[in-house]
Amino acid sequence: MKTKTLKIAAIAVNASLYAALGYFTYFGIFVGGVRFWPAVIVPGLFSYIFGGVVGGVGAAVGIFVSDVIIHGDPFLSLTVGVPANFIGFYIIGRLSSSKPRRNVLVGVTVFSTTLSLLIALLYIHGLTDIISSIIGISLSYSCPIIYSSASRYFKGWESYILAAIVGLGVGSLIIGLGVWGYSQLFVMPKILGIGEPLPLYMSIVIAAWTFLSEIPFLTFLVPPIAKAAKKVFPWLVEVK
Repeated sequence: MKTKTLKIAAIAVNASLYAALGYFTYFGIFVGGVRFWPAVIVPGLFSYIFGGVVGGVGAAVGIFVSDVIIHGDPFLSLTVGVPANFIGFYIIGRLSSSKPRRNVLVGVTVFSTTLSLLIALLYIHGLTDIISSIIGISLSYSCPIIYSSASRYFKGWESYILAAIVGLGVGSLIIGLGVWGYSQLFVMPKILGIGEPLPLYMSIVIAAWTFLSEIPFLTFLVPPIAKAAKKVFPWLVEVK
């Protein structure tokens, strides 16, 4: 099968599995309108094996189908869920194929410190509250901890683990700010339990929930699944 045809088929399978697993693992758990989402392993796996385009496009289509089925607001999905999923998993696919670099842990720590300082400035200027600030800073410093622990457990997967942290981090920020912004302009679906515009600090809470509830699935489940898949289908190694 030609690579282009294979990738088109992979996008379709990625989207289908993502939507289906998202539906069957829907437990009704929401924080700021964002679901508990173990289905994230599907586009994570496809992003690693087939690259950013397959991972991103499949995730975007899959989340749209899932959102329409569960909360029934296609515009909310198109403005928040779809771009967050496409960008996040595209980044994962692109970065996971790059060569491991030295001092990555130092870079991740510097990034976390910078993000923490920005959150502190938001609090100083009264744009967020103390609880949300603590959550946001804790989220920031979870990144080097997650990278260090996952890299020790999965030797040789440093590029993918970094990619997962960066991609999910960007996607989570898009979702946090996107849900907050959407609630300022439009009525949120009733199933999400948001009856009025969200305060700005909720964007930090939503981003933190999205990242912390999904990163374990990407960093600790995708590598062993990908290893098993490549043993069963050795030709997958050459897809990218």
